[in-house]
Amino acid sequence: MAYGDLDRNLEILYRMVGIVAQENILGLLRDDDRAFYEEVASTGRLIVCSEVDWKEFPGNKIYLEGVPPELPRTGGWKYRLPINYNKSLGIVRKNSSISFNNVKSISVVDEGRGTLKEGQTFYVVESGDVWVKGNQPYANLFVQIEWNDEGGNKNISKIRIKPEEFIINGTKISTSTQRVRVPYRPCFDGVEVKYQVNDYALVFYKKVCYADETILDGRQQLKPGIQKKSSSDVVYVSSSIEVMPRIITEYIDQRPNRDLINCECIEFTTVTPPTVQRFITPDCDCTLTISEETYLICPDAFTDFAYNQYLNGRRTPPTVDDLINKSVTIDLEPQYRRLISADPCDFGNSNSRVMQRFASRDIRNTTTNYIDGLFTSMESLDCFTTSSIQPSETKEYYYDVTECGSCDVSASYFSVSFGHYAGSGSLFEEYEDNDSPSRSVYSQYKLIALDNFSDDFSYYNNGLQTSSMFYVMNFYRNAMKDRIDPGNFEISLAELNGLSYQNKYYTGSNVAVSSSNKVLQLIDNSGDLTEGLTCSSTHQVVSFDIVSGSLRNGIHSSGTGSYDTNSNIKTYGKVYPNLGVIVLDAKTLDNELNFNSVTGSNLNGDNSYKIFTSLSGSTALGSKTKFRNSKRRDTTHYSVRISPVECNYSSNPTFVKADGRLRKTCFIHHPVTYITTVGLYNDANDLLAIAKLSKPIKKTPDDTVDIKIRLGR
Repeated sequence: MAYGDLDRNLEILYRMVGIVAQENILGLLRDDDRAFYEEVASTGRLIVCSEVDWKEFPGNKIYLEGVPPELPRTGGWKYRLPINYNKSLGIVRKNSSISFNNVKSISVVDEGRGTLKEGQTFYVVESGDVWVKGNQPYANLFVQIEWNDEGGNKNISKIRIKPEEFIINGTKISTSTQRVRVPYRPCFDGVEVKYQVNDYALVFYKKVCYADETILDGRQQLKPGIQKKSSSDVVYVSSSIEVMPRIITEYIDQRPNRDLINCECIEFTTVTPPTVQRFITPDCDCTLTISEETYLICPDAFTDFAYNQYLNGRRTPPTVDDLINKSVTIDLEPQYRRLISADPCDFGNSNSRVMQRFASRDIRNTTTNYIDGLFTSMESLDCFTTSSIQPSETKEYYYDVTECGSCDVSASYFSVSFGHYAGSGSLFEEYEDNDSPSRSVYSQYKLIALDNFSDDFSYYNNGLQTSSMFYVMNFYRNAMKDRIDPGNFEISLAELNGLSYQNKYYTGSNVAVSSSNKVLQLIDNSGDLTEGLTCSSTHQVVSFDIVSGSLRNGIHSSGTGSYDTNSNIKTYGKVYPNLGVIVLDAKTLDNELNFNSVTGSNLNGDNSYKIFTSLSGSTALGSKTKFRNSKRRDTTHYSVRISPVECNYSSNPTFVKADGRLRKTCFIHHPVTYITTVGLYNDANDLLAIAKLSKPIKKTPDDTVDIKIRLGR
């Protein structure tokens, strides 16, 4: 085609490869053919196109792989990752199954070679596909995602890409039947797969001639009257796209194989220089040690460079930089360590230390939980009674509960009470129309048990419910010790005869156990929760739900799981083990056990006595209420290490004279002391505790003394 046709051909070229401006190409063509035109002009002979062959334009071949045209034309785009990154929506997907939202950026990292450069080594095309360069597969590649959660917090996540997940830009030709050594990872083997990849080359051809033979005479000269064209008007250009296949080799399912030749682990042994090991403080108590350390150097953990260094006799211990995967912590401690020598540090005739700081390894904290029956080491009582020494005016608020026939009538285990948000079910206090015992009880336990006073006690019964009134069991500290033992108690409540009476008259002697002999057994759901929920928090207001069940048979199906997993879950109240408080929903007890709680305004309903009657009645029916307490004891163990150079001198008058000289000259080189006391101080040098030894311990410069101190609380 002539120059007019060349414009269309160049337009194709621009779309495919973004080459330089058209003027540069045309100028380049003219410059290259200047000598040719000069020769034509000197001979005067004109050549028609039918006599000229097409010639490939030198240097105009442009290679195009079979990849998206928007990739940089630097070649080598071999892999497409199974990742799609929609930048406009901020979404990352892997095989349409793994998804990250609110994505801010991604990066591609090879654990052995570092982070790939965006735009050079990896590229995200407009469709969201991620392409990676490489003449060899990436065995330890991952995509790092930076994204924000719903709270706007920054998160970093990694998606690991296995070698077999790469999408090869080519056609599979063959797969090896046996595992072979991976050439670029000499101590790995894998399955060899060959692919054919087609590279596309846009090639230009040209010829210089006259296409119109009618303007020439028989001597190949211009006919009379026809003006000769300039040389630039007789250049013709053609183009074609050629396919150039090439073979690439991939190794999938790569695994470390120490059985391959020169791939076994080697042992490297070194002797450490003299090292000061400070056992207690940097002041004096130390030992000068020399050790022999043996490391295991394995080819699948160390880079080829570092591994070959050890093969060639390297004598220095390994570092993190020697590892293939520097982002994964691999133990660089020696496999074996043998102590060659250990000598006390030489501090001359320095004075003995008075204060020394404990090393962290010399302080050990232990925690022991002692579990026992709550009722004077018994888990249940055969009979409940109210306290005979409780003041009568306080019974408007609560009843103290103790054991029948107890000699110590003051030993109440717990109290029972009733609370109502508006003060119903009890008499108003004098001059206080909006206050009453039940209102005071309701407010008191909201303050104690709930984080926010504006909240209400909530339960589950056909959805989340709140209650305006509740019954409370409040255990005293001398009975429950540190706390009620969660998962180790059972409440038995007998059905009452409340349906036989009008609400406002259901008080006093009318309150009794129903003849139905029905008993409701309740436990907490701490055993149905994860261990982290029961042990992680030390806050005072840790709580569990009260559900139907027994210690023998576990939780009833209506109380298992949570509202998210069991939409029909039913709870009866809350237990706060650290507070020793159990709150039970009064409405639920009215419905299931006929408590018929008096809710009239300014009426003495004596509701607290109803839960006492239900508890004692169930015991009489043979279904006992059971409780255990938990007592936690924290103990700190201190190891006091006294080296041979310490505590050999004293400032006591029996040891030194008034001028500070030793009373016995033999003590200059052979001192003898006796250790009687160890003081424990804080960082401000305040004495906190004194440990007295049962008998003095003799100490000389030849002795090392270890003293164990146990401090409990």
